[in-house]
Amino acid sequence: MIGSHAGRLSRPSQKNVYIGYFAGFSAVEGNSSIANNIAIGTESMSSASGDVRSLAIGVEAGNYRNGAVSNRGIQNIMIGYRSGKNGSGPYNILIGDAAGSGQYLERSIVIQHNNSLIPNSLWVDDSSPEDYSLSIGRGIFQAYDLAVSQIGKAPQSVSDFSSNILRVATHSDSKVVLKTTRNSVSHTSADQIQSSLDHNDKANTIVNAYGFLQLPIATSQSGVSGVTRKLFNATGDEISRVEGTSCIQKDPVTSGVHLCVYIDGVWQRIQDTFQYF
Repeated sequence: MIGSHAGRLSRPSQKNVYIGYFAGFSAVEGNSSIANNIAIGTESMSSASGDVRSLAIGVEAGNYRNGAVSNRGIQNIMIGYRSGKNGSGPYNILIGDAAGSGQYLERSIVIQHNNSLIPNSLWVDDSSPEDYSLSIGRGIFQAYDLAVSQIGKAPQSVSDFSSNILRVATHSDSKVVLKTTRNSVSHTSADQIQSSLDHNDKANTIVNAYGFLQLPIATSQSGVSGVTRKLFNATGDEISRVEGTSCIQKDPVTSGVHLCVYIDGVWQRIQDTFQYF
């Protein structure tokens, strides 16, 4: 123990390293003795409870951390000014200014820089642990239990993830929300955006390799009209009859080309055909 009041009033304590003014001061036991910790920095791990096999480096890193209940102070790594301060939960890696401060996290990684004690990952629910959560900077957020991720603006609550797997949110009204680019000018064989599979287990191109919207092309049809009409692509797969689905139809009878949309349970098309020009 090196530094004024370092480790003072810490109880019961064994195999700990406290370096810095008030480092480890008044740290108290949780479910087991405070043991095998390293705290370096002014007031690092001071007034904390239940820390075991943890590392705190930085001014007030791990300060006032509550690990007294259910081994919530086990095996944390906290590096940075006030990282992990007033927080709780085991098995975390918290790196950066106030990373994970005031939050109940378990098995999570937070890498960020704050200008205050208010964490960037405000969406994490403090009332219950967030297992395997990830927050990197001001742009990447993930909640493992919900199997969802957000890129861009920080989500405001877990409910932001209620109906999606990946959410992209812009920080500014002047910024493009999502942009795809080719690997090189010779990248012409793979789509830029593709939905995985349709009801026929076929991949659907949305944005092709050149960056343009691509609609499916119907080359054949069945049924007389209305609800019995079906459209098929060149490989014989039916184009999904789902509200709002669009396609280009190459009429097998007239050879005309029409824009078709599935609306109100039937295929409807623009009668004027596309013309060469």
